[in-house]
Amino acid sequence: MAQDPGKGWWSRYRGMLGASHLDLAELEAGAVHLWNYEPMYIPGLLQTSDYAAAIHSGSYVENPQAVREQAVEFRLERQKVLVGERA
Repeated sequence: MAQDPGKGWWSRYRGMLGASHLDLAELEAGAVHLWNYEPMYIPGLLQTSDYAAAIHSGSYVENPQAVREQAVEFRLERQKVLVGERA
């Protein structure tokens, strides 16, 4: 993974979402196993669009509607790691 150029589906979100979001998606895409512990929220890979939208609209930082929609779309796109050839 260290030799991979870091280009993937998450690249189109550069400039819209923070680096931590993009890093997480890149790590998930290259992972063999995913272990997650979320004591307060449903894990991102298992969230519905309505749940993700509620999380992003209820944050302490006020973001424009377009940014919240991009964040929800990104979260749902991440879920594709759970299906397909390398799921």
